[in-house]
Amino acid sequence: MRKFIDHSTSSGLREKWLKALPPPRSTTILVECIREDYQSDEKVKELLERLLGASTVETAYIVRQTEDLKALIQKRDTLRREQNRELYKQQRAEAQRSARQHAAKDPTANAPANPRARTGATAQDGPELKQLNEDIQILRRKINEAAIAGEASRLSGSAFVTFKHRRYTEVAQAMRLTSDEEEFRITSPPDPADVIYEDLIKDPRLSHARALFGYFLVAAVFLGYLPIIGALSTVTSVQRVEMKFSFVRDLFEKYPIAEHLYNGGLEVFVLNLTMSLIPLILATIFHRFMLLKSKNKWQLLVQQWYYYFLIVFVLLVTTIGTSLADTSLELLNTPTKVFVLLASYMPQSTHFYMRYLVLQCAVVMIDLLRPASILWYWIYLRSAPPEEAKRLSEPEDQNTHGMGVRSARATFLLVVALVFCSLAPFILVIGTILFGVMRLVYGYLVAFVESRKPDMGGAFWPYQLQHVQEGIFIYVALMTGVLLKKASTRYPAAIAASAILFQAVSYYRFRHVFRWHTLPLEHIENDESFQKRTATKRSYMQDELLPEGDEEDLEFALAAKPARTKRWTKGCC
Repeated sequence: MRKFIDHSTSSGLREKWLKALPPPRSTTILVECIREDYQSDEKVKELLERLLGASTVETAYIVRQTEDLKALIQKRDTLRREQNRELYKQQRAEAQRSARQHAAKDPTANAPANPRARTGATAQDGPELKQLNEDIQILRRKINEAAIAGEASRLSGSAFVTFKHRRYTEVAQAMRLTSDEEEFRITSPPDPADVIYEDLIKDPRLSHARALFGYFLVAAVFLGYLPIIGALSTVTSVQRVEMKFSFVRDLFEKYPIAEHLYNGGLEVFVLNLTMSLIPLILATIFHRFMLLKSKNKWQLLVQQWYYYFLIVFVLLVTTIGTSLADTSLELLNTPTKVFVLLASYMPQSTHFYMRYLVLQCAVVMIDLLRPASILWYWIYLRSAPPEEAKRLSEPEDQNTHGMGVRSARATFLLVVALVFCSLAPFILVIGTILFGVMRLVYGYLVAFVESRKPDMGGAFWPYQLQHVQEGIFIYVALMTGVLLKKASTRYPAAIAASAILFQAVSYYRFRHVFRWHTLPLEHIENDESFQKRTATKRSYMQDELLPEGDEEDLEFALAAKPARTKRWTKGCC
């Protein structure tokens, strides 16, 4: 029951987070699939006020079609950035010439300051940039006027509706506005700084085919990886390699150091390197074929799928072998054979998985060095001042180092330690050391080094607990198979198998009893008395439509670093 206690604690933290949720996020709903006759700010506002009462809605904002405006802004920013870089290169070259001349005249004098330490100057806007700024202002005004006039070419079927009090937000989310469930879908919005507006412009009802094709690609990746990982699983020990390849046995006899290197973790390194490509492939598929509406939803999706890839390709691959179809047919014909399969193959690989956990300590320490960010920083530093180079090199690659990937990997490592804890108890010592290292490294990175990301209030944590409980099923099945194979009678295996019933009930309660997404209405009544966090943005208006200068007035909390406190590691990992 410890998992449920931990989840209750998490729910308490979630409740505090929800109470501190600032407007506009706490008082806003996202409405999708709006009918064409309601696609305007005023009509959406009138509809909800007619249902919830007059003067309940503060603002309604239909997401605008702004592809042409974004293209102009991108062109202007690119041109301005290139001009600033050229100016910086000229200034740096001039400073270097001055330093050489100064050194030639007086070699004993102190050298001038390093020109790279300068922040660089901003180039004056030329005629082309001024014309682009004027075009942007004109187009921005036309888009706003077209939206007010209700021109369908500039409006989408999605809207952000902000209420005057939080209780109307919760009531609206429980409503169904029409008899057609495909119309006026109401959900909780993502953080204003995390919205993917391009996904909101698309019609969700027309995206099912793209999503289906995306899942088809995920299945193709799964089936394509299985033979590769299955081949790697045949080399998880020196004995298996020597049995399969006689020349390897001769090589190991001639060069004993090769055997030590191989047995020390080369196969583990190859497997880890192969599996590190999965998050990048999954993220690419989800980004191109799914309507996610926010970057954090993208991370949640990667977390769920990457965990199952790790379970199948790293933990169960020795049982499945290279033919998933044959193994599946075998289990369909004889379901109880799953215990025999697990007990026959997994205990032989306990040392492999201990080496796997040891290697993860090195992986975590590499994350601490942040080699990719450093490399990009040095590349940008050749043509930009240090401050600009640092900004361009952040954040770290979210496809491979995002919160979803880290959460899935951490949960999987815990499941590995739990599954083999009875067969190889020392794996718990290795796991404890590994998680201690991860706590320190990621606690430091999140609190002090990495740029702050939009907050979801611990949404990754319930999925981690869910995945751990699913891993317990594997542990029970493995131990049942081991007892069935080793014990003289079937009674110990039957007792172990009965734990599946308890685990199934616990898993069901975990999935259906706990409510953590929203606050109860009794707490929302006193919403004004709660201390609120700083909002990342003041509204859900698209950034490209904000008037020039308003961007400077926004509270960019994501770019700010958290305060350094003595308890800097709390809640970081």
